[in-house]
Amino acid sequence: MILTTPILGVLALVARVSAAPSPDALLARAPPVQIKTLSATQIAPFLNKANAPFSPNSSLSARDSEEPSDRLTSRTIVGTDNRVLWPSPDYPYSAVGKLTFSSGPACTGTMIGRRHVATAKQCLPSLSSPWSARFAPSYYDGERLGGSNAIAVFIPNSLTPVGVCGYKEDWAIIVLADPIGDTATGWFGSKQINCTAQRNIANWFHTGWPADKGGNRPYRQEAITVTRCDECAPGGPLETDADVLAGQTGGPLWLWENGSRYLYGMASYGAVGRNYFASGPNFYGAIGAAYSAYP
Repeated sequence: MILTTPILGVLALVARVSAAPSPDALLARAPPVQIKTLSATQIAPFLNKANAPFSPNSSLSARDSEEPSDRLTSRTIVGTDNRVLWPSPDYPYSAVGKLTFSSGPACTGTMIGRRHVATAKQCLPSLSSPWSARFAPSYYDGERLGGSNAIAVFIPNSLTPVGVCGYKEDWAIIVLADPIGDTATGWFGSKQINCTAQRNIANWFHTGWPADKGGNRPYRQEAITVTRCDECAPGGPLETDADVLAGQTGGPLWLWENGSRYLYGMASYGAVGRNYFASGPNFYGAIGAAYSAYP
């Protein structure tokens, strides 16, 4: 006797079998991320010779004392909100994505290598309890370019001064399980700002997933100005007039130079009328350390 199944039942079964797991399901399967701290000594071999070692300014200005009340929500719109919905999945927007964690709010990250993602240290849920994370490049109401789970993260150890000068060390480099940069996303180059030549010029870009606009679609801003960039030490933090709110934390401040895209900083903290981006020689040295440990 041949048993038959109604057509609708077959279609439903096929749909259940062939449907891709949801991002939440993929994140739930992810292993705990290994946290790896980097000291100045460990970073030193990878510093670009053109970049000075980090030496925090012990004399903090009035702005250095302005600590935000909530690190992930203390952001600001500077004047008119200039963020624009940006649905393009093409490079370089393919190399910027949404970071979700097993606990805590989402952030933004940027590919800076074949499986290396730059974001803000403050995005990490914990430095002592286990957690997992997933990166979805060019996320738009779902994973349209796929994604990859995190397996490790590099963060600074004993490098962070207090106040605004500490914002320059609010960086983290997440290592993904898969080298999605090779095929799906590409990645940004990275440079340290030349404060004399690149300050007060409205030519910078930022992309992120703002929570106040739903958190599921990317928004871009152009014509951003870096107004201060050397008050603590060479290279950062970068004070800007970018419009940054929760969800955009960790997102890139970048330039288009001679046809190539370069990351200069990651969205960190904000105050009235300005937002800061983490940047500086320690971050760029840490990129080399992450590449060496996880090619």
